[in-house]
Amino acid sequence: MRTQITTKNTKTADDIFLAGLFGSDTKPANSFSDQEWIQKIRRGLPGITVSTLAGRIDVPQKMVVYWLHTTTRTIQRTIEAKTLLAPDLSDRMAQIIRVYQRCQEVFKDDKKVSTWLKSPNYALGNVSPVDL
Repeated sequence: MRTQITTKNTKTADDIFLAGLFGSDTKPANSFSDQEWIQKIRRGLPGITVSTLAGRIDVPQKMVVYWLHTTTRTIQRTIEAKTLLAPDLSDRMAQIIRVYQRCQEVFKDDKKVSTWLKSPNYALGNVSPVDL
């Protein structure tokens, strides 16, 4: 079941959640415990997470949609309605986000993260990490 996210503050629940995932001035990325991840995945991640991640690693949104094994229209509807992703999509999205967070810990810069993810890697058989 998908739910609508609403708050009365100027910052939306999505803004606060995304700050926890991707970091902000006040909160570093990767600040959720394993138990919090499980709860968030079961409840569903906000649909806007897809476009936020695509923007962070400078890939088209449809590439992230492809990684999630769903359709662009499904994600568009979720974003437009400001609803949550289904648990299966949330689980896949969480895996991708955790890779992003680890890259962010290592490279400390979204541009470097994007370059590394999209560049062929000798250790991976000259395949780019995003292709895996």
